[in-house]
Amino acid sequence: MTDGAIPLDEANRRAKARNQGTEPDPGFDESNPPPPTGPEDYGVDASSAGESWTEPDDVDSIYGHTQATCEPNGDDAAPLGDPFHKLPAPPLPRGLLPPILEAFAEREARIKGVEFAAPAMAGLTVCAAAIPDHVRLRVKVHEPWQESARLWLALIGQPSARKSPVIRTAMQPMKHLEKVAFARWRQAKDEWDKAPKDDRGPEPIVRRYILNDTTIESAGRILAENPQGLLLERDELAGWFGSMDKYSGGRGAAADRGFWLQAWNGGPYTVDRISRATCHIPNLSVSIIGGVQPDAIRRVVADAVDDGLLQRLIPISIGPAGAGEDSPDVGHVFRDYSDLVHRLAELPAQNIVFNAEAQEIRRSFERRAQDLVELEALSPQLAAFCGKLDGLFARLALTLHCCDSQPPGDQINADVAARVTQLMRATIIPHALRFYLDSETGILADARSIAGWILGKKVERLTFGDLTTSVRPCRGKSRDEVCRMLEPLEMFNWIFPDDLNHPRAWAVNLQVHERFADRAEQERGRRERMRDLLKESASHE
Repeated sequence: MTDGAIPLDEANRRAKARNQGTEPDPGFDESNPPPPTGPEDYGVDASSAGESWTEPDDVDSIYGHTQATCEPNGDDAAPLGDPFHKLPAPPLPRGLLPPILEAFAEREARIKGVEFAAPAMAGLTVCAAAIPDHVRLRVKVHEPWQESARLWLALIGQPSARKSPVIRTAMQPMKHLEKVAFARWRQAKDEWDKAPKDDRGPEPIVRRYILNDTTIESAGRILAENPQGLLLERDELAGWFGSMDKYSGGRGAAADRGFWLQAWNGGPYTVDRISRATCHIPNLSVSIIGGVQPDAIRRVVADAVDDGLLQRLIPISIGPAGAGEDSPDVGHVFRDYSDLVHRLAELPAQNIVFNAEAQEIRRSFERRAQDLVELEALSPQLAAFCGKLDGLFARLALTLHCCDSQPPGDQINADVAARVTQLMRATIIPHALRFYLDSETGILADARSIAGWILGKKVERLTFGDLTTSVRPCRGKSRDEVCRMLEPLEMFNWIFPDDLNHPRAWAVNLQVHERFADRAEQERGRRERMRDLLKESASHE
C-alpha cells in the first residue's frame, strides 16, 4: 500500500462524493463522515434486483421487430422481425462499480476521450487479478463449488479506440508491485549469494504479478512459484491465440489450449514436454487483459477450435476515441485506485459466502441466464459463453465485495449481488450478444446477406441451389450449414420451410417486400452501383 494511504472505506466515500459532484472542500470536517451507503445509493433496489431482469422470451425481441403482422399461407398473424436491426453495445451504467474504481474510470474516460466502459472494465479486471486466489467465494450453500476473482477481458475496437493506453494505465499499479517485488528479490538474492554455502537457506523466490508474451513452459515455471495467480497482459490478443498454433501437427497447440483452459479454472496442473523437466503447478491461475481489433477477432472466431477457450473472455466493444482533456489528477483519483490494487494484493486467506438475500438474487440470475443457453441453435459459441455466466457472476461479486471495504466481511450482501446483476444485464450480456451474433462472422450477418438478396431480387421462393449459387456467404456450404444460416429468418417469419425436419425449399413471406420496400430499393441501388463499378473497371483495361 502506498505510504500515506487513507483507509479504504474513507477513500471510497471520498471517491463517491467526487463521482456525485459533491467533493468536500479542503476544510471539510473529516470527523463527521456521511452515513454508510446502501443499495439505493447505486440506483438499485436490492430487494427486487434479482427479479428485475427479464430476458426476452424469444430471439425476435433481441433484434427488435416491426409492428406489422403477416398471414403467410393463411397462418395466424405473427410479428415480422427485422434482421437489419443492429444489436447495440450499450454503455456501462454509472453507480455499479466501487466508488474508487468508478472515479478512476471516469477520469480516464475524460482525459483519454474513450468510452467509460473501457477503463472501467480494465480497472475491474486488474482489481480481480490483484486479489490472491486464497480469497475464495463458496458460490452455493450445499455444494463445494468455489470461485476466485479471476477475469478474462477483451477490449474490442479499432486502433483509434485507444485500447492500449487504457490498458497501460490500468496496469500501472500491478507493474509497480512487480517492480518493488523485483527490487526486494534482488536485495535478498545478493545477500543469499554472499552468505556462506553452509549458512544459506532456500534460494529467494521473486514474487510475480504479471505475465506478458510467454510460452506455457515459462509461464508454468513462474506460476509454480506464484500460486496466488498472475495477470497476463497482451496488447493484441489475436497474437495470443495465434501463438497456440506454433507447433506443427496441432498437438502442441492442443496442449497450449489445455494449459490456458486450466488457467481459467485454477487448480493443480502438470506440464510435461519431451526433453524438458516435468513442472508441477500447485495452482494454475491466470487473469487476462488485452485488446484486439474487430477484423482480427473475427478471424479468431471463424477459425476457433470448439473447446470453449474463446468463450471465457468478456468481449467489450468500444468505439473510436474522441478528444481527451489535459486535466490534473484532482482528488488523487489515480493514487486512490493504485492504493486499492495494492490493498487487494495483500489480502489474507479468507472464505466468503453469499448471505441469504444475496444468494436468492444469485439464484434468480442463474435461472434467467440459463434461458440464454437455448440460443445454441443460433450460435453454439454464444451458448457456451452464456453457460459460464453463473461462474462469472460469482467472480464479479467477489471482486466488488473485496473492493468495497477491507478487510472484506465473510458474507456478500444483496447490494453487491444487485449491482452485479445490473452490470451483467446492462453491459456484459448485450456486448456478448453483439459479439457472437452481430459480428461479420455471426449468424445474423449471414441472415442479413440472404435477406438483402430476397429483397433485391423480389424472391418469393428459394431453394438450397438458389442460395449456394446467388448468395456469397452460402457458397460452398453444406445443406445443414445453409439451414442454420436461415434460422434467424425463420424466427423472424420471413421464410417458411416446406418441411420442418428436412427442408428442401422455403416460401418467402410476401409481406417483407411491402414492409421493407425502402430497404429493397437500397439493396437494388447497391447492386447497381457494384455492377457499374465493375463495368467501369473493365473498360479501363
